[in-house]
Amino acid sequence: MKTTILIVIHCVWAFCLFRADAQTNDCEVVWRANTNDWPSSLWVYKAVPQVFAPPVISNLVAMAGFTMADNIGTNGRWLFDWNDLNFETHDEKRHLWICPKYGHIEYRDHLAEAGATNLSHGVPTEEEAYTLALDYLRKFGIDRSQLETKPSTNPVYGPNDLGIRRETRTQGWIDQKTHKEVKDVFRQGIFFVRRLDGVDIDGIVKGGVFIAFGEDAKIAELEITWRGLEPFQLLPTLTPAQITEEIRLGHAKWRPYLPDFKATKRMTLTGFTPFYRGQPGDTAPEEQQHYFEPYVIVYASLDGSTNATLYGELAILANK
Repeated sequence: MKTTILIVIHCVWAFCLFRADAQTNDCEVVWRANTNDWPSSLWVYKAVPQVFAPPVISNLVAMAGFTMADNIGTNGRWLFDWNDLNFETHDEKRHLWICPKYGHIEYRDHLAEAGATNLSHGVPTEEEAYTLALDYLRKFGIDRSQLETKPSTNPVYGPNDLGIRRETRTQGWIDQKTHKEVKDVFRQGIFFVRRLDGVDIDGIVKGGVFIAFGEDAKIAELEITWRGLEPFQLLPTLTPAQITEEIRLGHAKWRPYLPDFKATKRMTLTGFTPFYRGQPGDTAPEEQQHYFEPYVIVYASLDGSTNATLYGELAILANK
């Protein structure tokens, strides 16, 4: 009998709570980050209803093992819009929800993963999961040009590869006969991050695709958050000098929180990453965002220390 279950997730993609330090002080803020990639302007995007092509809907329904006749529509628990498609088995072990208006797709198969008393079989390796996921991206109509990339060292992928994050879930126990530890991988997941104009949306569940495989390479979980977006307004960004002044004026939100910003004498900015602010796909309709706006995270150290890095969130648009 299994005596312990260990779940290890090799993916962390969320910022902790930031708090603003609205305290002006005489802190010296020094910019040491390379500004070659600093954007001079960025678009604000307007959210519009998404449209999933009929072949995409057909592929999703077939993948989930349903037919269009199985759509329970308004009788479902996940209805956001009258055009939602909602499928669920009688035992509630498998469900598919497609919400075109908000660009959200959610699928879960609770039987695709081994239970706590079973050894998994047919779970794909990391490389196999990646190959499978790429094929499903195509079937689900995902525009790969809008996914995060990174420089690649694999000649098969060319100069750039998709900037994925992985999730591996394992369970372990002591075999009662051999008294040896057994480690079982029962799930392989991959996160793909959506990118707009070279800038990532700030979180996979806020913009991107998560796909996890269980036994016999079946999809155990799928979540796609892909809002319909159109360019709304191109605005200039603050300059690095203006960003440093904003920090000195206490307009940054810091992680970890700075309890006494006034006591800070010197801060060195070592890097930055712009993001688009996203939103989970299952956010209630009345709370859905209407515009996707960029901001910036700056990386800083205090008093020349390199032992700890602070993360500061700031507005990046000059005309906001």
